[in-house]
Amino acid sequence: MTEKKSWDNIPSLEGLSVDWDYQSEHAADQRHSVRMDGKAVCGLFELKEIGVKIATAREAYVGQLLDLGTGGVSVRMSTPLDPGVPVKFGFFLGTMKILAKGVVKHCQNQGEQFRVGIEFVDLDPQVAGYVAELHASKVFGHRI
Repeated sequence: MTEKKSWDNIPSLEGLSVDWDYQSEHAADQRHSVRMDGKAVCGLFELKEIGVKIATAREAYVGQLLDLGTGGVSVRMSTPLDPGVPVKFGFFLGTMKILAKGVVKHCQNQGEQFRVGIEFVDLDPQVAGYVAELHASKVFGHRI
């Protein structure tokens, strides 16, 4: 007769250690929030692209949304922005107008375009909630 398996037969995890610490080398795994791909965001609103207006102390620019999360956005632009530069930016998600402050975290040259990552600064909780709801809508396959 076989012995019945029980959770009580498994020893305690006290003192259990791992001989290595996992650290992802992928930048997306180091983010503090989940990002939605721009195509997925566009799909929720049945759009081809989402335009973003960005203003620095010196000039205003336009770009296209590449990804979005409660921690920030990534935008494709024809002009580079230096990391550390404070910006104000805005875009529409359906009927919701998103206006936010941010700081440029990185700028990557991608041929004739630049991928600019912007971290939100003091994001309005209502906007953060809306962005989080968008992610849930994508996960559950809903359209906005």
